[in-house]
Amino acid sequence: MFKKILIITLYAVLSAALVLYFVFSSTLTEKGEDRMPVSRIKVVIRDSSQIRFVSGSEIKEIVTANGIIQGSTFLEELDLHHLEQVLNSRSAVKVSQAYINREGVLTVMIQQRKPILRIEAEGNGFYMDETLYLFPLVRNFSPWLPIVSGNIPVTLPAGFRGKVKEDNKWLEQMRDLAIFLEREEFWNNMTAQLYVDSKGVIILVPRVGNHRIILGSPVNIQEKFRKLECFYREVIPLSGWNTFRSIDLQYEKQIVCKINNNNKNLDI
Repeated sequence: MFKKILIITLYAVLSAALVLYFVFSSTLTEKGEDRMPVSRIKVVIRDSSQIRFVSGSEIKEIVTANGIIQGSTFLEELDLHHLEQVLNSRSAVKVSQAYINREGVLTVMIQQRKPILRIEAEGNGFYMDETLYLFPLVRNFSPWLPIVSGNIPVTLPAGFRGKVKEDNKWLEQMRDLAIFLEREEFWNNMTAQLYVDSKGVIILVPRVGNHRIILGSPVNIQEKFRKLECFYREVIPLSGWNTFRSIDLQYEKQIVCKINNNNKNLDI
């Protein structure tokens, strides 16, 4: 009986010792990992082949400016959530993700905003993405985009960044137009500029010919370009590119054209 009690006691002591060992070992490991310095800062920009608003060196500068120094900053000192908030506050950064591995490598992944339209409003230029997010032009990169200028019916102060709080129906319509142009390669290449006149009429300036294409309000875009395609296919080969001054697509089931008598370039 005494021997049995002794064996049970020894097992209990041994089990307790093993538990204490693993807890102590785990604590030491965690403390050791926390005291590990950041060994390297790695920046991954997912869409850098298409969009170059930000560079790896710029992101590293932001990381360093926020007190994260390679070889000096310890893991326990990192606030990755704060770092992501700082990075996300940059205009062209859509979302960032920061994480660290067991070797102490801090990886920062960046997804940039993809603009679909450039808006020139009272001397201030802005990009707009599919979510209607607007941000100022970036100096080091200028993507090929449709440019909208003229009487922009949206108030955009210098340096504006974010979504317009006022009625954004016009921006939604312009987004649909921009997405259409992006999808249709021919019309995208054909479009030099989109101009908004004093009545809110959208006028497309083509890269070929001296005419202006009057789209009207940015609605029924697909139907309007279908009519324009028919006009280009059936009429232009017979009349030539410089015969017409304007091609008006505003009216249902018809195209209204004005003849260019002097064949001179026309200003809007």
